[in-house]
Amino acid sequence: MVDTDGEEKPVMHACGHDMHIAALMGAASLLKAATPHWQGRLLAVFQPNEERGGGARAMVEDGLYKVVPLPDVVLGQHLVKNKAGTLQIGPGYVLAGKRTFKVTIYGRGGHSSSPQECIDPVVIACAVVMRLQTIVSREIDPQETTVVTCGSFHAGYSPNAIPDQAQLTVDVRGYSTEVLDKITGKKAVRRVTVAECAASGAVEDPTIEEIEHVTPLHNDAGTVGPLKEQLNALLGGDAIQPMVPDMASDDFSILAPDGIPYAYWTLGSTPLDVWDRYESEGRLNELPDTHSPLFAPAIEPTLRIGIDTLATAALAFLRLRDSE
Repeated sequence: MVDTDGEEKPVMHACGHDMHIAALMGAASLLKAATPHWQGRLLAVFQPNEERGGGARAMVEDGLYKVVPLPDVVLGQHLVKNKAGTLQIGPGYVLAGKRTFKVTIYGRGGHSSSPQECIDPVVIACAVVMRLQTIVSREIDPQETTVVTCGSFHAGYSPNAIPDQAQLTVDVRGYSTEVLDKITGKKAVRRVTVAECAASGAVEDPTIEEIEHVTPLHNDAGTVGPLKEQLNALLGGDAIQPMVPDMASDDFSILAPDGIPYAYWTLGSTPLDVWDRYESEGRLNELPDTHSPLFAPAIEPTLRIGIDTLATAALAFLRLRDSE
């Protein structure tokens, strides 16, 4: 398919979104059939573009809450590689915020036999990549959790030519908005990149364009409490596990503006026999995860539990009608 950058790329369902859609459709159908037993307003959001951090923001900025009232609580569910039949949930920070940048470095191209007549953007970009790694190790408090990654590096087409430009993408993640602001904005990432370009005599300052911005995800304790109580009753205590904070990101919290409480949990999907084999061999860290071409969720019990969990979670906050 052609992506949002206009580039044609191979694609697959590698993050569980087909399961997310199926589970939400099933839960909505279940709750619709049960309307005589509850009252309130329920909105099922089939949000696009979570991978690029743009779907929730686009919906809100396009007037989602001008069409429907602001919610009292927002709930979200996402597939992970954990054991099928389990849920992971907990209060506090559970997913990192991220800010992603596209960086273009400008040199002066020419033939590889005459580097003295060129300004090599590849060498400059390599220096930028290495220097960016020192931000976390030397500028951020070791007690803060954060990471800086250069996820792509593109320059030139020929082995015997020095290109005019090099392009990088820089992905910054952390649980603290203050730390993210310190690393990004006009601070560390920009300072390092501009300085390395100046040190190498680049023909102009680099272009640094922010292409993704997702806030850290912080589950509301007052929402998680009653939710866990209902889910324990549904699945049993052994199925409910604490959600370990993860450096992955999700733009789900943008659907909860103005301090609206929210809760986000993950749904295990690895087939039981696969999980047991990897666990017995001490290789759980090698299980295919989301975004791997080998990621293959078990349809059942994942889909059934996903449907029941979403429906039960909604009913934990909707008012039940008095039985006649």
